[in-house]
Amino acid sequence: MLLGLSLVIDPACHKGMSAMKRKNEDVAADRRIEKLRDIVTLPATPAEVWFEQVARGTPGGLGPTDYLLIAVIRFERADLARITSAAQHRPGSPPRIPMTANRPWLPEPLKAAIRPYDSHSASIRGDKFEAAPFAKSPFLSGTFVVVEGGEYVLLVLETS
Repeated sequence: MLLGLSLVIDPACHKGMSAMKRKNEDVAADRRIEKLRDIVTLPATPAEVWFEQVARGTPGGLGPTDYLLIAVIRFERADLARITSAAQHRPGSPPRIPMTANRPWLPEPLKAAIRPYDSHSASIRGDKFEAAPFAKSPFLSGTFVVVEGGEYVLLVLETS
């Protein structure tokens, strides 16, 4: 004997999906310098920071989840000159960043400097460096870009 099955979708399910979509769209950056200092090495005291940790992979899925740290840091020009003189320059024109680093909360000068490059990356006007001056476990690899104009740094670090 076959039983007739019907699919019933609970309205609460739709509310949950809508709330999850809004949550992803309404992501705000953390602005606390001391909190960022707990996560990465700050080679100088910044004037302002914006940052977010983004899961790479499926949280709650099988295996570990790695994270991407996206941070915008505004330094005084003298501090930034000292940081870049100690960092290894990464050649390449234009510098590229992962598309996930192009966050909705980026300050306007950064938004203006970023352009889509391909389906996985964006180009950014500026100079790219190894992120060693900022690295701190578990965020040990990545790069930073001194955005054209020389006031903002876009830092992209990842766990490995």
